[in-house]
Amino acid sequence: MLRIGYALMLIAGAWLVGYFGFRMIRLLVTAPHIHPLMKGLILCAGAGIAITLCGLVIEKRREDKHAPGDNDED
Repeated sequence: MLRIGYALMLIAGAWLVGYFGFRMIRLLVTAPHIHPLMKGLILCAGAGIAITLCGLVIEKRREDKHAPGDNDED
């Protein structure tokens, strides 16, 4: 039951993040007073942050998977 609850929470959270991300990108792209170069730079920075966060999550999972008995108690 807990896995189902966690899955539903993750699905809802991912949907909300995606929806608000879409709305923010749409607002940025349709803003008339922002120079197109600045729009591109803002979108590149956002993509860089998203890729970095995804990479950190993947690296953390990989690290936890390869060292389950290592608890740094020396």
